[in-house]
Amino acid sequence: MAERISSGFLNLNKPAGMTSYDVIRHLKQFLPYRTKIGHGGILDKPAEGVLPVGVGKATRLFEYFQLLPKHYRGTILLGVLTDTLDLNGSLVETDPLVAIPDPVELNRLAEGEFTGTITQVPPLYSSLKQGGQPLYRLAMEGREVEPKPRQVQIYRLTITEVETIPAERLKQEVADREEGPDLSSADLAAELPLVHFETLCGGGTYARALARDIARRAGTVGILYHLTRTRVGPFTLEEATTPQDLNSPEAVRERLLPPLVAAFPERCVLATDYELARLLQGNLVPIDLRRLGFNIEQFYPPAYLAAWRELPEPALHPEQDDLPVFMVDSEGNLAQVCKMVGEPIGGRVNLRIRKNLAG
Repeated sequence: MAERISSGFLNLNKPAGMTSYDVIRHLKQFLPYRTKIGHGGILDKPAEGVLPVGVGKATRLFEYFQLLPKHYRGTILLGVLTDTLDLNGSLVETDPLVAIPDPVELNRLAEGEFTGTITQVPPLYSSLKQGGQPLYRLAMEGREVEPKPRQVQIYRLTITEVETIPAERLKQEVADREEGPDLSSADLAAELPLVHFETLCGGGTYARALARDIARRAGTVGILYHLTRTRVGPFTLEEATTPQDLNSPEAVRERLLPPLVAAFPERCVLATDYELARLLQGNLVPIDLRRLGFNIEQFYPPAYLAAWRELPEPALHPEQDDLPVFMVDSEGNLAQVCKMVGEPIGGRVNLRIRKNLAG
């Protein structure tokens, strides 16, 4: 490929049945050899929806995707429990006496116990690492491991509908997929409840664990039946494109978004050449805090800026002491990611480079 593809992001709509790495493998064939590429937050194979993909230097911004609020539409299947907490795993337990829950009561439960900062035990089959190994690998090796509980942020959780699915139809669905739990002789209720929900949550939240825990509090067992991720920060499903639409280097180039899209607008500073040079020399650079977010809209794609402004401020992880400050040059390029040094004095604070994106 003669023409070089620059750094940036692709807002993709991953179809169900395709892994996140399948998407990366598809895109690699249209990129120059050894171009860095990765995704900003895995989406399980059965799930569909927004998958941000970074190309080139944009991959260095993935750590900030862990802070971004995410929105999901999903469905919980009550009366069945698998080891993977979805319809891909092995059957663990059934509840043949599962009752159809009252949506009003479920919403009270959602607001009272599953909104705000909650403690969640991640699924055993997940990419989280423990002792340097992904949990799913330890589980597949048959090793006993207990995922460690951790705090996650749920901004909103709403139960939108409760319906039922006949057990025979569910069995046929699983049989047609040729993977998942063996339900052929399972002791199931004649009708199993399906609980539809929407949630806006912080990074690191597992929808499968949320399904399991809501089912427990409803007095039964349950798994995630279906999931669509409708946004990751400013990346929305409405603006996303499918991997199939990206079928040439030109198509990839046309859909590539600037790295600036991943920077928090209210944490951006339009920097002078002098300030950027001083930062590169290793100096602390003072800025007036009133400059944060000032006039940054001139460089943002309008749809992404509007999406940013609908979101709550990203929550910090326990190991972080402050959100970053993004330095933007006069051309609208994201040049540096900085950290604040010390406490603000008189409305001013010193910055130091945390990630150098220039050049």
